[in-house]
Amino acid sequence: MDNRSILIKSAFAAIIVVIVGAFASASLGISFPNAISLHPGETYESSFSIQNVLEPTKNITLEITIENGQEYIQFPEGTTIQLAKGEIKNVPVKISLPKNARADKYNVQILFQPTAAQSQSGTLDLVLAIRKSFDIEVIKKTNNLLIITIVLLSIAVLILILILLKTIRNKK
Repeated sequence: MDNRSILIKSAFAAIIVVIVGAFASASLGISFPNAISLHPGETYESSFSIQNVLEPTKNITLEITIENGQEYIQFPEGTTIQLAKGEIKNVPVKISLPKNARADKYNVQILFQPTAAQSQSGTLDLVLAIRKSFDIEVIKKTNNLLIITIVLLSIAVLILILILLKTIRNKK
């Protein structure tokens, strides 16, 4: 490949980047923790906070797609969201772990993809999708009853040993 060919391809790539950059706007702000910790069988209810933040977008429709972790997460109010310009919306989410979940980290990936964006001038704008990823850490439950039983039995054995030692000393 000669220098002229490389120069033409580079110039073409730069033009594409400028054109796409002129129409694209990162018009979404999404907040949710990067990690949550749950016990097997536990359910966590919270919400994603989504904001339509940048001009020139007026109204936007988002489609939520769970790319990874479908078995753990639900959106009780549906996966299609309407946002007006500047609007902040809390989108409820329910995360549930099965009772037999193993102690491990599970990654969840969710895609927030605009299906339509209406600008002030009535034209459609290119709005980029945002992928949110977070981990669910499964914490194994400790059996508190077993621990309490072992501690009480240990104390009882120590008391019996002390009583035996005292009894042996008194006989001497």
